[in-house]
Amino acid sequence: MAPTTSTPSPNGSARQAPETSMVNTIKGTIKSRRVAILAADGVDVKHIEQMKEALSSGGAHADVISSHLGTIQSAEKSEVAVDKTLLTTGSILYDAVYVPGGSRSIETLRQNGDALHFVAEAYKHGKAVAATGEGAALVAAILRSSAESPSKGDQIEEPGVVVDAGGSNVASIAKKFVEAIGQHRFPSRGSIDRIPA
Repeated sequence: MAPTTSTPSPNGSARQAPETSMVNTIKGTIKSRRVAILAADGVDVKHIEQMKEALSSGGAHADVISSHLGTIQSAEKSEVAVDKTLLTTGSILYDAVYVPGGSRSIETLRQNGDALHFVAEAYKHGKAVAATGEGAALVAAILRSSAESPSKGDQIEEPGVVVDAGGSNVASIAKKFVEAIGQHRFPSRGSIDRIPA
């Protein structure tokens, strides 16, 4: 197979190929998009269920990602199946990230460098990020320390970042998250140069 080459533009720089640009990705749909749900023991299973329902109804696929395979136990004492581990996957394989509530789950994720990196890297790459309940505080802390993101408490004012610290209106957050995922990327975010991703 012959190597592919870029035809230089008249000014000598490489020609841009519109067919390979993310800018030209179809907007307004989440069909076939992949969403990572970061969770650990003590997660609020209702948050996961409501978000998964909204994502699957739009044609997206969600994976629950934790520190180990098998299952994790929810705050309600039910089991949640884990699809991937933080050791074997990364944010680059997903179009968006969701962090559900549950105080024990968030405390565990807060102590896991891979989980923190996962969220920070997704944010740096302009992907949609959502969080509900205690997950909002984790996302706010990651973005404040990494990018000096403008925020008020646990509320984050950045394009494509959707949070609800109360966690009582997951359906509303899911709707906004679906809309954000449909935009594909948010390249106009605040300072991201400090994010080590």
